Amino acid sequence: MSHYITKGTRIRATWIQSTNASLAGCQPKVGAVARNVSGIVRHVYGTRPDGGDITFYVDPDAWDGPTVSDCSCGGPHVAVKAAWVVGAGETSK
Repeated sequence: MSHYITKGTRIRATWIQSTNASLAGCQPKVGAVARNVSGIVRHVYGTRPDGGDITFYVDPDAWDGPTVSDCSCGGPHVAVKAAWVVGAGETSK
């Protein structure tokens, strides 16, 4: 099933975020944390007209991770890559 994601669409996303890296010993070691977010898409950014690298700026329901505020409204949002979206639902009114 496919969905069209636009401003106002509720989405769920999940991804793995690296927390630190260590080169101690023979093997490189990277810490990671699983990130999950759900919320309403407020902005959609793309790098090319054909889709390219699409990023959604989401107003999260609850979030304790990093946010971005380089959008036109200045509000804190969670930046979500299109590949991380695992579900999309109804559009908010």
